[in-house]
Amino acid sequence: MQSFENKVVFVTGAASGLGLALSESFAKQGALVMMADNNPESLLDAHKRISEIYSQTRSVVCDVSDRDSLEAAAWETKQQLGNVSILINNAGVGIGGAPGQASPEEWKAAIDINVLGPVFGVDIFLEMLRQQGEGAHIVNTGSMAGFIPSDRMLPYSATKHAIVGYSESLSIALAAEGIGVSVLCPGFVKTNILSTTQRYSEGPGPDPQQAAVMKALLEEGLSAEVVAELTLDSIRKNRMYIFTDALLHETLKQKQKQMDQDCVDCLAFLTATPVS
Repeated sequence: MQSFENKVVFVTGAASGLGLALSESFAKQGALVMMADNNPESLLDAHKRISEIYSQTRSVVCDVSDRDSLEAAAWETKQQLGNVSILINNAGVGIGGAPGQASPEEWKAAIDINVLGPVFGVDIFLEMLRQQGEGAHIVNTGSMAGFIPSDRMLPYSATKHAIVGYSESLSIALAAEGIGVSVLCPGFVKTNILSTTQRYSEGPGPDPQQAAVMKALLEEGLSAEVVAELTLDSIRKNRMYIFTDALLHETLKQKQKQMDQDCVDCLAFLTATPVS
């Protein structure tokens, strides 16, 4: 896909952070953007700001963890803008916790939003995307936490690992139909994910020192606008993985070495063990 002009784009989590930056980047390219978010007040402000410059943008309140809500948003998008060509499953929540710390409700929220949200999105919009043929693309927002384990972010890390695996499988399933799939796996990006996550956390929250470190890392991270432009470039070039962090590259190489060694050791054991 080389041009986004007049393409209908549906973006979740569009009221702030990466979702907002992606909405604006697509609008700059002449796309017809539907901004979706579950925070009506923030969405109203974000949409007003962008629509004053790019009149082709629309907005709809939508909770991605509620299939009925997402179906209603899809219907509204089709009525206002037409069939969706590009689906951006961006909404997410950064719920953390060490083993035994996150409550069942927090685990459920992480799974419902970070995993089932994209699954529902694909299931609901797939028929529209199929009508576009090779002009269609899906982006699921993962994280470098989908490759790098974290001992204090278990719900977030587990759900982001899940969305990487889902995206890889989805890419294989839709390749023959010409529908591209990418998984966006950014490192630290300047967003308000910490504040938006607090709505789903029931306990006292992260350790103050840990929270301060995370906040500092986010503030020193890439701008959401840069990551958005990289995402559009990746859609044009049909990249499967969208990476932003050199640290992830080094970690992946070390992880591959460990996997290779463990694989060799396990196969050696099986070879040496008599078949019973």
